Amino acid sequence: MFIIALTYALVACTAACLSATTSHSAILLSFAGVTIAVLGVPHGGLDHWTGKRLLQPRCGKGWPLVFFPSYLCIGFAVAWAWSHFPVPTILGFFLLSSWHFGREACPNASPIAAISCGGLLIWTVAWVRPEEMRFLLQGTLGNFSSYSALAIVDSTRAMGCLFFPTGLLLTIRDACLPKLNRVGLCNYLAQIATILLSVMTPIVVSFTLYFCLWHSLLGLQRLRREEGLRWCPFLRSVFPLSAVALAIVVMVTLSRVDLFRAGFQQSTQMKMVFVGLASLAVPHVVVQEFASRYAAHGQTLPSPLSWKVVG
Repeated sequence: MFIIALTYALVACTAACLSATTSHSAILLSFAGVTIAVLGVPHGGLDHWTGKRLLQPRCGKGWPLVFFPSYLCIGFAVAWAWSHFPVPTILGFFLLSSWHFGREACPNASPIAAISCGGLLIWTVAWVRPEEMRFLLQGTLGNFSSYSALAIVDSTRAMGCLFFPTGLLLTIRDACLPKLNRVGLCNYLAQIATILLSVMTPIVVSFTLYFCLWHSLLGLQRLRREEGLRWCPFLRSVFPLSAVALAIVVMVTLSRVDLFRAGFQQSTQMKMVFVGLASLAVPHVVVQEFASRYAAHGQTLPSPLSWKVVG
């Protein structure tokens, strides 16, 4: 699905000559908003399922009083750090996201391997599309925009000098293994597709496709297995999240047509979008890492949902 979507994206971007300019930003925003609402939101919106399985054996019925305040506190801490210390916060967010992406695709990968392979999209765009990356960052940084955006791009390019060749070499090494199974082949093709996607399409397109059609789908499939649900009941439980998120995207777009047409700009609304995504992403990574370590120590997670969320 990721490869097919990549093909259509390359054709569409080439035919329409799309770029992250003001004239095209409305199209890119609409594409990103709808796709993330439908596929990206459920990926992190179901973290409370994992939280319940982790905490209920220890906290009983009081698990929500532990999970939700902790989840929100981490999110607020990220938002505060983004506003007061943008450069180290965003660079740390890039490293954490890369590590999480790599761990989702290959749970047994070492930290260096996970960051290198999982962050191929980030390291590629930092070198191939530095001006576009700086342009997008400036819309989220407010008073820090001029200096901080350039510092973030330059620092990301410096990290890419180490992580990009490492990720590329690891990908080539895995492709040359004598017994390359179907999963390994899919990972290899996805990594190559990610590099091509980063080079040939705007950052908003490449990130949205990678996040939604590769990372999110891997995460949703893993969650479905952990919950012991078949696809039909699982999709029924996911559908409300996607529907609500999609409705919010449509309402915000209709209510702020002027902002939507203006596209990427230095605005409070645009900053809230990016900071909000980061504030939700970091606690999501923390929850998933706790779940992975819990399972890695040989402990079996409790049975699937004990309340009826599906028929």
